[in-house]
Amino acid sequence: MAIVFAGLLVSAWILLHPRQLPEEECSDTYRRYKDVEGVAASFIKGFPVNDTLCLDVTTLQATDSAGWERLKKDFHIAPAPEFFQRKIEQGEDMVSVRRASKNDPTLPIDTTDYNNNNVVAISRLYRTVSIFNTNTEAEQDAVSNNQLKL
Repeated sequence: MAIVFAGLLVSAWILLHPRQLPEEECSDTYRRYKDVEGVAASFIKGFPVNDTLCLDVTTLQATDSAGWERLKKDFHIAPAPEFFQRKIEQGEDMVSVRRASKNDPTLPIDTTDYNNNNVVAISRLYRTVSIFNTNTEAEQDAVSNNQLKL
């Protein structure tokens, strides 16, 4: 539910604030995936997470099964537990959230410096990976709480 809402917010944000950013202002992850066949990459600068926090977000949405397989492999997305899978098959979005290295969101969390992590939200229903660029643990917590709202 949260990812659907976030998707609607992103769509509305893009429609209300259309602009092209120079590629060098986009994330490394966006640049890595922008030309990958089967993946639609977007970069949103200043996406409103809540009423006080705006963050840059890279979204990667699989446009075909090969693209989804690539995202699952790159981001180490495990098969959904049976309970989650049943809900997904019924059309309910089960968003999973994890922290990942800011240097490369396909890598595990940086346990030596928690501020050196971003939040990765995964929607299996919409086959989307969203990477929220955070600077502090408080921002990471805010994103996690926002994405996990029911």
